[in-house]
Amino acid sequence: MEGGFHFADSRGMETGKISGGSGVRTVLRFKGSREMSTEEMNPEQSRNAAENTAEMKALETYGAALGRSIGRPWVTYGIIGVCVLIFVWMCVLDPNSFMNPDSELLVRFGADYSPITIEAGQWWRLITSGFVHIGILHILCNLYTLYGFGNLTERIFGHSLFFLIYFGSLLTGSLLSLAMYSEPVISGGASGAIFGVFGALAAYLLRMRSEIPGPVFKTLLEELKSFAVGALMLVFIAWVNNWAHLGGALGGFVFGFAAAVPVCSPQRSRKIWQKALILLFLIPVIAVPAWFGVRNAKRSPFPEFVHRYEILENEMIARSKEFFNREKGEKITGEAYLKFLEEQHLPDIQAMGKIFNELPLERLYPIEKKEFEKLRFFAEKRLEAVQFEILGIRENSEEYQRKAKESYRAIEEMLKGNGDESQSPEEG
Repeated sequence: MEGGFHFADSRGMETGKISGGSGVRTVLRFKGSREMSTEEMNPEQSRNAAENTAEMKALETYGAALGRSIGRPWVTYGIIGVCVLIFVWMCVLDPNSFMNPDSELLVRFGADYSPITIEAGQWWRLITSGFVHIGILHILCNLYTLYGFGNLTERIFGHSLFFLIYFGSLLTGSLLSLAMYSEPVISGGASGAIFGVFGALAAYLLRMRSEIPGPVFKTLLEELKSFAVGALMLVFIAWVNNWAHLGGALGGFVFGFAAAVPVCSPQRSRKIWQKALILLFLIPVIAVPAWFGVRNAKRSPFPEFVHRYEILENEMIARSKEFFNREKGEKITGEAYLKFLEEQHLPDIQAMGKIFNELPLERLYPIEKKEFEKLRFFAEKRLEAVQFEILGIRENSEEYQRKAKESYRAIEEMLKGNGDESQSPEEG
């Protein structure tokens, strides 16, 4: 922006670069002809010259307003600096982070991982994930784009509004990513917020079209079109978090539309603070309900399942102790033991088995599914053992007693971690 614009109008005339100073010096010429003074022009050429002069005046005014709006884009520079610092720190701890960081290290540095973000309530990962990058190519692409367009967008919106738009977009991108991925993924990078920057820029072009000089508008529109084409190409790359991109772009557009302020307004500073207050209200209004909605929808039912299972298990153990304590000091007859198994122990185990069918497995995380399969294997083997034990007593069958012992032995081996995995459903 600071160097001015070169452009040709539709009437076949060209202008030179915007000159500095308070005045506007415009040289008009037909392509391939000598320069013409105003006195040599016919009425149509004079009218065209006046129109071009007015356009150049608007262009200079707009460029000057952008140039003095904020000085340097410190928010953009600060974000870039933090991202680089974290990346270097990760590479120092693990040189492999330069190309392919370890998943555990990414999570340690704040990457978004739903089992931790949601289950442990670590909502701040929605923000910290935007500073963690997965390899040198990832961070170079993101920061190169942010440097170019963050610089411009921060000048258009000012420091405070750009800061709020950037981090608001980062929130909406992370939230949509959490909501839409059915399996847990480790997510990191500034791209969701960068898409928000482009969304805000698009909203500004839409809302402030009347104040933007034609050449600037056309240039920015072409840049947005090119960015949109690139974004569409990313859709076909499996490992790209396109949900975060979409969420960031939508959030950025909403926040940018709400925060758009004329660059050339004499009351720009006051309007920026008014808009900042609007965003300070709008961002939580969108993000907080979205966070609780996503958390409740995506929260795993497994902890509640385990809690119910433990309650039933403790109740069964209490009844078993009560029976054996009651018979303490006396020999337990086969008839009494059979009655206990049939009327108390077996119904307790069957009741525990029913809750396994009530659990929606598709909402479990992979590690939880493994634990669930272990518990189900344990419950099935115990039910099998008790049923064989009952049949062994009823029919006085050594075969059933042997099968009961085999089932109990399988449970013991599983609890020790030495069970035959080919028997266990947890495989695969």
